[in-house]
Amino acid sequence: MQMSISLDGTRIAINSINGGYLDIFLIQNPFNRIKTEPLKPNLWALQRQQLRDADLVPAIAFGKELVLSDMRRFGRIGEDTMTPQVASSVEEEIVEETIEPLTPQTEFDFRNYVFGELKDPVTGEALVEDVFRLSDIRTDDGRFIPNKYRLTFSPDFTYAGGALSTGYGVFALTQLLFSDLLGDHQFGFASNLVFDLRNSDYVISYGYYKNRTNMLLNYFHTSRNFQAFSGEIVRFRYYGAGLTFEYPLNKFERIDYGTSFITISRDFSSVASSDRSNEKGNFLYPQVTYTKDVTRPGFLSPSGGRRMAISLSGSPPFSKDVLEFVSLTGDYRYYLGFGYGMYSLAFRGSGGASLGRDSQTFFLGGIDNWINYAWSDGALPIERLEDIFFTQPATPLRGHLYNTIDGDKFALLNAEFRFPLIAALLPGPIPLLPLYNITGSAFVDVGTAWQGYANQDILVGTGFGLRTILLGLPFRWDVGYPYDGSFGRRIHYFSLGLDF
Repeated sequence: MQMSISLDGTRIAINSINGGYLDIFLIQNPFNRIKTEPLKPNLWALQRQQLRDADLVPAIAFGKELVLSDMRRFGRIGEDTMTPQVASSVEEEIVEETIEPLTPQTEFDFRNYVFGELKDPVTGEALVEDVFRLSDIRTDDGRFIPNKYRLTFSPDFTYAGGALSTGYGVFALTQLLFSDLLGDHQFGFASNLVFDLRNSDYVISYGYYKNRTNMLLNYFHTSRNFQAFSGEIVRFRYYGAGLTFEYPLNKFERIDYGTSFITISRDFSSVASSDRSNEKGNFLYPQVTYTKDVTRPGFLSPSGGRRMAISLSGSPPFSKDVLEFVSLTGDYRYYLGFGYGMYSLAFRGSGGASLGRDSQTFFLGGIDNWINYAWSDGALPIERLEDIFFTQPATPLRGHLYNTIDGDKFALLNAEFRFPLIAALLPGPIPLLPLYNITGSAFVDVGTAWQGYANQDILVGTGFGLRTILLGLPFRWDVGYPYDGSFGRRIHYFSLGLDF
């Protein structure tokens, strides 16, 4: 039991077990409820009055028996000095205790007390029913009876919300996650369910976590509609199934490997009036990744340590119409913290190369999850339908727009100094949202990309930024300046997410 009293002494809050659950009770004016008469002993006090210390703590009786044995051994109790009647009375005096009547001044020594069942001293029957005691769980010799484990699923996470979109109208977002009691099996479902299945986004997943190697199986479908100035609607669909295994080498390292069968399609609302036809592409996408993470967590980014990842992926040409390539990417990050972890230097080096008949394209510039984004050439570098999936960004490279430079190989270096700026920004006369733990950063980004063996320009960007939590989401505001012998026009980046 825990107790807390108010400053004026008019209320006391206590917590206590009530029907097997921990409840909180409030007592009004406790000092006006002082009782003058003694409290009536409860069942525990009545039982305690009838028991000896030796009945509750067997070690006490054992110790007294040792004392009695030593007295006999050294002749203090013997046939030659005492009659059997006298010796018996001495033994009873040593072993037996005088049971004093229970009074309001009676004190109990709990140092060696064994809290057990409340039983009637005469009949031995339990005075209070134990609602938590299980029955029929042991054999006659005391061993537990094994039972077959039954799968019983319960929800881990449930979310549902509505939204209004100018493109889809009113629609709902739903996320469900279920697992069994031991956490060996986990089912998940997420969808927005608009119009029909061809126009909806949904993911159905299953995870098996019983063994050291985790297995994840999923089916996914994503659909996006775009309308041209002519009124024609183009729908892109990306769907398929994947199987992934996660094997931890130790607490800090793991290997992920698996494969996905993916289909990408592009449909036009009016094929008859269009000079283009519907397209569809299928391919197999195996991937293996090694990850190591020995970082020390900070507020919004690590404050020390290092992490790295190496990934190998590709598309095997099981037919002549399927893409053929293999890609290798790497990412290494190092964090140096000082000032009790409030300040840190973050360094990152990443790169990648794609080889094959249909090598992947990497484009540099911008930052991930850029809200007010802009493209250098107005669009993604897409020449074939599969580029929608395989064209990958290499970020951050602030001071430049998306797709400032691209190629099938890239190299990127980042350096940041991260520091605390404002502990709290509270609203005053102006009704603004309160902001807490605003941190700052100063950065330098250097990167390039090239195709084949052709040389490309090296892009450099520098600037500063702010970080905070806005409406429960990590919010970033960066101001970047391109540098090419002189500083160019600044670019503002508003984005959501955590830094590298």
